[in-house]
Amino acid sequence: MKQSVDQIISKAKRFLNKGDYLEARALYLSILEDFPDNRRARLGLDEANRSIKPEITKDNLDSLFSAYSQGKFQDVVNQATPFLDIHSQNSDILNLLGSANLMLGDLDLAIKYYREVIRLKPDYAHAYNNLGVAFQNKGNHSEAVIQSKQAIDINPEYAEAYYNLANSLRIQKDYSGAILNFKQALELKDDYVEAYNNLGIVLRVVGELEESVDCLNRAISINPNFRLAHHNLGNTLQDMGDLGLSIESNYNALRIKPDYKDVWTSLGFTIKSLQLSGDADLDLYYERLRTVDVNKTNYNVLQHRLASFQPHLADTSFEDVIDTISANSD
Repeated sequence: MKQSVDQIISKAKRFLNKGDYLEARALYLSILEDFPDNRRARLGLDEANRSIKPEITKDNLDSLFSAYSQGKFQDVVNQATPFLDIHSQNSDILNLLGSANLMLGDLDLAIKYYREVIRLKPDYAHAYNNLGVAFQNKGNHSEAVIQSKQAIDINPEYAEAYYNLANSLRIQKDYSGAILNFKQALELKDDYVEAYNNLGIVLRVVGELEESVDCLNRAISINPNFRLAHHNLGNTLQDMGDLGLSIESNYNALRIKPDYKDVWTSLGFTIKSLQLSGDADLDLYYERLRTVDVNKTNYNVLQHRLASFQPHLADTSFEDVIDTISANSD
């Protein structure tokens, strides 16, 4: 005859009183398999776990946080996972495992851990934000928006949540929403270099080129080695028709990352545009390219892209020039 939940809990308590903690733990777990929200079983399980093994110490957590901050994500997983056998309700451990698995690319497991953290701590804004990032990485931006907004509802001064919300809105082509939330992130954190960079990208998309330049220059002033901002600045300057400064910005990106393929492509577009305009000394630009510390293969890639362009196929407009270069540079 199947025992009732009350009978199993009474039996588990007797095991606890006798010091047979493993038997008590097994009984509580059997209840939670069918009734995961049973409060008495969870409390009993916590008591059994504390008796089997001491609580996780501050030193344990400090060691895990240190490993995470050093980028040792697999070490975090290896060291933290065994704690869950006893401390399955520890939100710090669950959140760390979620973040480590997120960085390792195991998105489904990360989502599982973050959801468990939220179940235990429904007002934990950080877990909602992290869950949103995991959904972003899976390409589910609709769900990412929901989670980011939930984080903001809990903590309206959470700059990273506004930033992540803006990134998902940008992918969904809600550019006005993205701009609004990037700016809100910057109101809360005025040295948020990634937010300045991504805001600059969106402003370029909507045609606010001067404001885009301002944002990208601000990002570079905060972090002069932020290669993405240099490259994005070069793209915006190219749209503005300031081809010489566009090349300078892309040179700066190459000094930071000499094998930055997107920059080589952009330089090819820009230099070829200068050639068509007849408004530049191309020998000077090619000479500048040769002074950049980049291996021969990548320089040859650029030369191939430039050589493959056929000027007679292009219209006189800058847009058609770029379209033609794109079509002939694969």
